[in-house]
Amino acid sequence: MSFNLEFKPSFLDSIKFLDKTFLDLINNRLNHLKENPFKYSSNFILSRNIYSLRVSNTSYDMKLIFKIKDNSIYLFGLYNLEENIETIRKLFK
Repeated sequence: MSFNLEFKPSFLDSIKFLDKTFLDLINNRLNHLKENPFKYSSNFILSRNIYSLRVSNTSYDMKLIFKIKDNSIYLFGLYNLEENIETIRKLFK
């Protein structure tokens, strides 16, 4: 089963200033998400069915935040892990 990816404007804004190497890594992770979003992700906010997937290399350490509903994955944003996780969670409550 393949999932559809839906990009929220906040996601597109969050990737504007990243280098090509990291964007390629994100694209790779998105391809994995389309095939099986539960395999590598963790539940970020259980009550809202919001998940996260860590994406990192030597330059960046970030979390991809998304929601799964029916056959679609809604990508909200990519957040730097230097930010407090609780601060990120407050954005989605």
